[in-house]
Amino acid sequence: MVIFLGSGFSSLCQKVQIAQSAAETYTAQARDRILNYYSSLNLITGNKLEIEEKNTIISGINKMFENDQVYVTNDIDPSDTTPIVFKSKEYLENIRLFYSNSEVSFRIDSMQVSDIYAAKDFYFIKIEVFREMAVIFNNQQRRDVKNLDFYVKFVPNLLDCQIYSVKNHEDNLDQFKKVTISTIIQFTKEDTVAEKKPETQMPLVENVPRADSLKVLNSLIKKPETPMAVSGKKGDVNRVINERLNTTEYLKQTRRKNFWLVATLITGGATAYTYIEGNKLYKDYKKATSLGEVDSIKDKFEVYDIICQAAGGATGFTLLEFVIHAGKQSKAKKKLAIHPAPLQNGRGITLAYTF
Repeated sequence: MVIFLGSGFSSLCQKVQIAQSAAETYTAQARDRILNYYSSLNLITGNKLEIEEKNTIISGINKMFENDQVYVTNDIDPSDTTPIVFKSKEYLENIRLFYSNSEVSFRIDSMQVSDIYAAKDFYFIKIEVFREMAVIFNNQQRRDVKNLDFYVKFVPNLLDCQIYSVKNHEDNLDQFKKVTISTIIQFTKEDTVAEKKPETQMPLVENVPRADSLKVLNSLIKKPETPMAVSGKKGDVNRVINERLNTTEYLKQTRRKNFWLVATLITGGATAYTYIEGNKLYKDYKKATSLGEVDSIKDKFEVYDIICQAAGGATGFTLLEFVIHAGKQSKAKKKLAIHPAPLQNGRGITLAYTF
């Protein structure tokens, strides 16, 4: 079996299908992106952080979007006295300005993640979010609840998930083209073929019950041009199945290992940064002379201390996940021989199973 990793994306969109392992990976990434987005929003309100620190956080949030011109519905002004929508850059800056002296808490009450859909040149996932915004101003608390739709795009093997639109909720999924998730089908003894025929591409069967899948497969095998003609021996068919299974497992563990490696680097960097800055503040605290200066430094130090502890715990978790998936990738790799080979369009690599 050969897997094509380097072919053009236009062919993917024409087929409108995606491997199950890739679908699971990008769905999880899209969900985590929204959770991280709201966690970051909580850091740019109030007066516990300096302007430069808030700008650094805003810069990180901007990278979650396709670009800084993405339109975001205005859900941060309960008084409805500002525009209905902002560009993402303006939206983040307005949160910092509107609530520079008041604490705001963003919380997700619930989240619904859609299936994967196809646009002209990318795939996307729609995530419906019920979010609550609690604002404390002049010792009074106000709450605002909104039902929002986040549209998150991705291009397999090319881009990470990116938010490209945030709107008020709409029931509009029936307007989009749903992507077929490809699956591997288990063969039975009756599904083997007695005579070897020219190799052709195996049609992908949609997510249907096993009994129905086998009916579809049997009908395909009875046709003159058999899509899966390897030999009349059951062992040969099983080898092809094992090839698919091990290739899929290797790619899945590679993606997961890389994801947790990036997460470990990010959380580790955050831990190191806050630890160093916290030490600097502690030194300044010991040198402080006025009461106002002492209180100001203490507040900042407490913030860095909390972030440092949280980031440190996250680093330990992400590092453990990285080690686990690196080990699984290593085991899967032993069953594969990876070598370059030209494809139909001259791009990509071939993954071949070693017997």
